[in-house]
Parts: sequence; C-alpha cells; structure tokens
Amino acid sequence: MFLNLLFLLSIILLPVTNGLVGSYGESNAVAVLFGLHLTVIATLNAGLWWLVNRGNRSHPEFISSVFPILVFLPGTLVALFAPQYAEYLWFLAFGALFVRRFFRSST
Repeated sequence: MFLNLLFLLSIILLPVTNGLVGSYGESNAVAVLFGLHLTVIATLNAGLWWLVNRGNRSHPEFISSVFPILVFLPGTLVALFAPQYAEYLWFLAFGALFVRRFFRSST
C-alpha cells in the first residue's frame, strides 16, 4: 500500500516538473530533473506490477512496465548534454505498448 501511495504522489508532482520543462526546457538541470521524475514513476509502476504478479518476471505487463525504465535512463543521460534531444528519446517509452503485445502473443 505504501508503494502505491508513493506512485500516486509521484504522479501528482508531474505538473510541477512538466511546468518547469515548459518554461525552462533548454536547461540541462530541468531536463535531468524531468527525466529522473519520469524514471521514478516508471520504476514505481514496475514495482507495483512486480508485486501484483508475485515476482513472475515473464508476465507481459511486468515486462512492458520495465521497458520505460530502459528508455528513461538513457534519455536522462542524453538530457545532461543535449536536453533538446532527450524528449525525442523519452517518446520511445510508448513502445512498451508494442512490447506487451509481442510478449502477450508469444505466451
């Protein structure tokens, strides 16, 4: 229950970091903060799916919840040096939908 509460509280803070990106999007610090925030949300989501599936790492929902973490971490590293390109890399996190379809059809 505590993990669910943290997940929901991290989503509540999303307008704050999104507003910072809207105002100071070219700043490295703001882009890294936004990337870290997205990574925290994705990590908490993956943790919740892991708990729901009782540690079954081959479940399609768990696999598709880990995929955004693998996208947001390199995107945050890109934001350190070129914040204008990080948003294009973060957009690839929507690929989790295709990952879930792929693993759902193969099981």
